[in-house]
Amino acid sequence: MIISIFGAGRSSFYAIDYLVKLSTKESWTLNVYDRTPKEVPNSILSISEVNKMDLTDAKTATIVANSDIVVSLLPAQLHIVLARLCLKGDTHLATASFISEEIQALHKEASSKGLIFLNECGLDPGIDHMSTCQVIDKLQESGATILGIESYCGGLIAEENCQTNPWKYKFAWSPKNVVLAGQGAPSILIRKGKARLVQWHQLFKTVNNLDLGELGKFDAYPNRNSVIYRELYHVPHVQTLIRGTLRRNGYCEAWQQLIEWGFTDNSTTLTSIQSIAQFTRMMSGFDFSLNNWKKNLSKACIEKLEFLAFDRQEPFTINQGTPADFLLEILMSKWAMEDEDKDEVLLYHGISYEINSEIHKKISTLQVYGKNKFDTSMAKLVGLPLAMGVELIAKNKIERKGVQIPNSKEWYVPILANLQSQGVEIVHSDDQ
Repeated sequence: MIISIFGAGRSSFYAIDYLVKLSTKESWTLNVYDRTPKEVPNSILSISEVNKMDLTDAKTATIVANSDIVVSLLPAQLHIVLARLCLKGDTHLATASFISEEIQALHKEASSKGLIFLNECGLDPGIDHMSTCQVIDKLQESGATILGIESYCGGLIAEENCQTNPWKYKFAWSPKNVVLAGQGAPSILIRKGKARLVQWHQLFKTVNNLDLGELGKFDAYPNRNSVIYRELYHVPHVQTLIRGTLRRNGYCEAWQQLIEWGFTDNSTTLTSIQSIAQFTRMMSGFDFSLNNWKKNLSKACIEKLEFLAFDRQEPFTINQGTPADFLLEILMSKWAMEDEDKDEVLLYHGISYEINSEIHKKISTLQVYGKNKFDTSMAKLVGLPLAMGVELIAKNKIERKGVQIPNSKEWYVPILANLQSQGVEIVHSDDQ
């Protein structure tokens, strides 16, 4: 068995560590490749050799063809390159990312070749699918009718580590993706039998206030296309289905203001930007050293925006880019994690159902903290499920072939049990 991992960034530690130990135990060969091995963190270099490899290299196709399974820890837009090489090389593929239309189009050919192209096997998407399907399957087997599903996940920072930050947020994972959140295809949800399409610039206005008691109060906004999961979760007639993202209470109101000022635009190129004050004045029309920009904004929103200090005369390290690029640089200085900061992952499902003419709700939560800036819960909860999925493929435990997500018992039963053995336990309760 030869497993090849492409991508060895800081967030890949848990996936690589799990597969290194598994390969040693099973006498498999594990190869790790990265475009810039010299930049790979020492934590990864201490457990595995990392080989230099760029997807544009001609020998990539040979490496893929000589592998039994390819694991892509590369940026999502690069998965399709490896997927096409896997088809040619008769090689299985595993990623933690959402299935793209390009990869979905490979289903028939992959299936005909007996290949598994596993996607959405990380945290969100991933653990959320497995936990939701586990609850749904058990309820349906008991005779229940599923009425509604709300599933939210947030990559946050432990509150103790963001007391001086009114946003209660720092970058623990892919900062650029945070700035561009929701941009692209509109989000689609179903509420009380009616589908709703939400364009990205309205996304942070479409907020569900979620009070989770001791876990805290949160803003929950919709994420991507929830409708497709009616079929994938085997609930074609469900009346409410919303998948979304969590931020601490009040975040969305302030972020929406940044959107309305145009700060998150990623389509327009600005040049000759000299300072933060110049950029923010150009985009919003306000001089932030004055108070006129505060009109009609709530006190909590003003506090968050003041924290970003838009009136600074500090120069950027870049003088050309999109508004989103400049906003990202402002946020990087304000939302940066300190070395000892702990990130927090919070996952919530609320599944309402009817049984014996009575309506009930099953609540499921997962709360996990990282150890520090370098050892994060996000990396753990994305990497471990993916590595465990690879293990199932390698041991021929999966009968279904083609492009798929871990939404069936053959995936979720062993992976959720394995995660629990690693201290990742989802708590289920009934809310009457």
